[in-house]
Amino acid sequence: MEPRHVVLIANTGWNVVRFRAELIAGLLEAGWQVSTIAAFSDEDLDRLQSLGARPVRLAIDAAGRNPVRDLIYLGQLARCIRRLRPDLVHLFTIKPVIWGALAAKVAGVPGVVASLTGAGILRADDRPWLGHLLRPLVRRALSGRPEVVFQNLDDMRTFVAAGMVGADRATHIAGSGIDTLALVPDLSRPAAERTTFVMASRMLWSKGVADFVAAARLVRRRHPAARFVLFGGAREDYGSKNPDFIERPWLEGLNREGVVEWRGWTRPSDVEAAMRGAAAVVLPSYYAEGVPRALIEATSAGVPVITTDLPGCRDTVLEGRSGFLVPPRAPARLAAAMVELLRDPERAAAMGREGRRLAAARFDKRIILARTLAVYERALAPGPHRRRAPAPIARS
Repeated sequence: MEPRHVVLIANTGWNVVRFRAELIAGLLEAGWQVSTIAAFSDEDLDRLQSLGARPVRLAIDAAGRNPVRDLIYLGQLARCIRRLRPDLVHLFTIKPVIWGALAAKVAGVPGVVASLTGAGILRADDRPWLGHLLRPLVRRALSGRPEVVFQNLDDMRTFVAAGMVGADRATHIAGSGIDTLALVPDLSRPAAERTTFVMASRMLWSKGVADFVAAARLVRRRHPAARFVLFGGAREDYGSKNPDFIERPWLEGLNREGVVEWRGWTRPSDVEAAMRGAAAVVLPSYYAEGVPRALIEATSAGVPVITTDLPGCRDTVLEGRSGFLVPPRAPARLAAAMVELLRDPERAAAMGREGRRLAAARFDKRIILARTLAVYERALAPGPHRRRAPAPIARS
């Protein structure tokens, strides 16, 4: 029997390499043939080929709103899919979801899975016109047969309640999965010596970078020995046109000020090493995330999480047990949570242990792979028997 063939489709190569590598490795181990389509760099191509996947480079204007370019992308994507002849396509990020579902239909692909890794762009509180533009396109893409995966329950409830996807086709899978057996706590450093707060993300205003900096200034007044480190690239590092990116001179000014260190784009292994020795990992995002990978990594590393009480972010924290949830755009509350951990190192250590238990139970890559494969089976099941009774939407 020929192995079944899945094509993973996203916008950027770094998205596939950073967030889907565990899934690709797991699918290959389970006997699937894996192809990927995105705007890959040469380095991305080498990395995916070394994993055993077949990458196909396809340019996409991810942040653009030119309908002609989008239609060209649709035609090119349909041709790529038809040439690859997969059993199933798995779509990630907003434009591949919108156009990939249609391209899969044109190409006659038996199974379609769409992963919505955050509904923030549909809410688009600061750009309501964008939400109005995207909703009918997303509704059309998700209509009919696609199985739809949500990373957090808030997004799943929102889409089901709005009638954008049937509850019988909606599945909750918490994040993209990490290897909790590889990313383990550093037990060599006593809790009292952990005085560094780490934030790791793309350098977007909406990730709360300015709030992290403002909170750091407040904490340093009371705890001069505390350190604050920002990991993440600027616009140029991702080749992005996203206007939300912070300009490099502002970030470089942080290093001159000396309160917050900006390290720029950093190898994931180095970021993980910094997390393992941190007092906490912080993400004061003020838009709806899927489930932020940096926070999942923090739980696996056994350190507390401080993040905002918003969809996706809140899914990584057991409030008061593995970390703290604070309101968005509230640097004073963020600073207070940091001070609490510095003041009570033993409580911080206990929070890290609780987070580690959460990671093993909810975010481990083996759990994510098993649930993803179950969705694939439903997507490939023939006829009306593929439908199932709606799952209850309750927080796990």
